[in-house]
Amino acid sequence: MMKRWGCMLSLALVTAAVSGCGAAEFAPTPTPSPTPTPALATVWPARGWAAVSLTYDDGVPTDFSVVGPALRRHRLNGTFFAGGDSLTSLDHAPHWRDLINDGNEIGSHTMHHPCERAQSWVPPGFASEDYTLERMQQELQESIGLIRGLDYQGATLSFAYPCGIRWVGEQHVSYVPLVDALFVAGRTCEWGVADPAAVSLAETPSFGVQDVSGGDLIAHVHEAEASGGWTVLQFHGVGGDYITVSAEAHEALLAYLDSHRTSVWTAPFGTVAARLRTVRAGR
Repeated sequence: MMKRWGCMLSLALVTAAVSGCGAAEFAPTPTPSPTPTPALATVWPARGWAAVSLTYDDGVPTDFSVVGPALRRHRLNGTFFAGGDSLTSLDHAPHWRDLINDGNEIGSHTMHHPCERAQSWVPPGFASEDYTLERMQQELQESIGLIRGLDYQGATLSFAYPCGIRWVGEQHVSYVPLVDALFVAGRTCEWGVADPAAVSLAETPSFGVQDVSGGDLIAHVHEAEASGGWTVLQFHGVGGDYITVSAEAHEALLAYLDSHRTSVWTAPFGTVAARLRTVRAGR
């Protein structure tokens, strides 16, 4: 499988988190859960303090061998952003259906994962600069068709921008309006906790993680708890593959979320976005 670096930065840029979904400096040990902002607590179900979405990119093998079973053990659900190579794989199809049957969300990550031409691994003709809005629309609609072809019955679909890039063509024409029209939300590589009152759902921030501890991951949950916000965590390989987080760190995060259900609402990316749309519409 081609190594796709998603939104991650090189290690030389780990402190420049605003530039993409690279690893940032984490607190080494999580602090106790803070008191939430009362005005925002009512946004989430059961008066939860915060929301967390667990997202997994590229349809890598550890999604099926490590992540799926771990989520099942803890009775949690996440969002799996799959590209065309995985969605069309006959070997992957039964695994996708298992994840769907467990209640997980399958989201679009385009068909061919376009990124900037400057990335050496991008095939000729498949760089973001090579795309037009029409080509991107066709690719997104093809991806949606493949997801629905897996018998995914989710009321909404969501999207993750490959490499965090939100433009196409040499002139960098934004395709955010296209994502907004086709999906309930789009996940970017901007670093931060989403403010439920103000976040542009088609450009929702996330934390891209790599080589971090369970305490580091839980610290991101505490950031949401402190503000009443929404933390979106972006994983690639868990316990293997690439842009890796250890299975032990991932397990520690799931155990924390499992034991804090009354204060932290853990739900798929599209589910949280759909709730915010409903709240904003006053329904």
